[in-house]
Amino acid sequence: MNLAVTTLCLLCLIPEAGAQEQVTGDEQPGQSEGNQPEQPEPEQPAPGWIQRFLTDNFTFKKELYLQLTSGYQVAADPPLYSRQSAGFEILKKFSTSTSTFAAFDAQGRLVRRDNYIEVLNDLEGTNRQGFYPEYHNLYLDLYNVLDPFLSQSGRGRNLGRFNWRTGHFYLPFGINLQTDTHATLLQLSNEQDFGFDRDWYTGLYGSLTRDINYDAYYLLGSGYYPRFHGQSGMFGARVSLGSRFLSEYGFEGGISVLSGERLSGMETVPPPENAGLPEDGNVIHTLRVGMDGRHTRMLWGGTGRFTMEISGGEDRPSSVFMQLYQFEYTSRSRKWGWAAQYRRLWLSSRPSPGGDPADASLIGEFTLYGENDITGSNLRWIKFNVERRLEHRDADRAWVFTVQYYYYR
Repeated sequence: MNLAVTTLCLLCLIPEAGAQEQVTGDEQPGQSEGNQPEQPEPEQPAPGWIQRFLTDNFTFKKELYLQLTSGYQVAADPPLYSRQSAGFEILKKFSTSTSTFAAFDAQGRLVRRDNYIEVLNDLEGTNRQGFYPEYHNLYLDLYNVLDPFLSQSGRGRNLGRFNWRTGHFYLPFGINLQTDTHATLLQLSNEQDFGFDRDWYTGLYGSLTRDINYDAYYLLGSGYYPRFHGQSGMFGARVSLGSRFLSEYGFEGGISVLSGERLSGMETVPPPENAGLPEDGNVIHTLRVGMDGRHTRMLWGGTGRFTMEISGGEDRPSSVFMQLYQFEYTSRSRKWGWAAQYRRLWLSSRPSPGGDPADASLIGEFTLYGENDITGSNLRWIKFNVERRLEHRDADRAWVFTVQYYYYR
């Protein structure tokens, strides 16, 4: 009996020994054949500073622009103006783990012009026949520049109040400062009023209060080329409504002043060609005071925007009065839209023989959109534009017809 029990116990222990032998072999518990332990991934090398620069907060956009303009009773033979360009925009923001402290923007293109006709979206093209490299925005922004001199609580109270901008950008006058019009046919009033809509300047901008913004700059007064030619420059300032008024009520607007000396008449001529001109004939003592406004609202199954700019002052010794009214409509699908504009620039100086005391135009436009990102980051359109010159200081009251293709992505 004892021998039988002992034999039975030994037979019961044999499988357990076999199982133990499998566990204590080369494989680990829970590990079957073909399920080898995961090997640690090799560490990736840290990206270099060039790679970080081109990937962190870096935007590169391509731009293509085609335009054909013709008209009736225009000063060109044959009356067909063509303009083509290819360009780019680079926007780089510099940030820490908690905030963005600087941004740099550069925008330019290579343009080809043939048989120039005066058009409001290319008044600088008079002296740029053939191929011409152009820059538009070229500036550096520094945000919250007074933070090194403020306490922690002071930085919080003054967040967004003191920002510094240096470079080439829209004049701090009128609603153009907050409207990107570089690719559109319908321009606002500054280029016609001052001879250029961008200038070289430096100064401060930000929010005075929750509801009021400000811009205050010293401007070189030379337009496209950064140069002194006897002018002392200008001071420009604008006080405008904060973003809350746009988001809650659809209103934008402000009051502007611009005073000092600027170059006029030769803004687009390179310095070597301009070097022999007398300083007295090229410097204009300028004063402008203006107000502007825009209202955006849902309307008729789409979005309507009414824009107004009014300014007055002097280009010594002449008095100047500028007015512009514009209405735009974009369908809810953002696939098409139309716009109309009336503008008039009056000067007290005597016009050309047979001419009018003012330049005035009525403009209509229809647009078909292929892409129309609400943020403006991706755009593709075809525009059809008709301008009727109601008054002209050179006695040229013409019809002007323009078609434009624009791609930005």
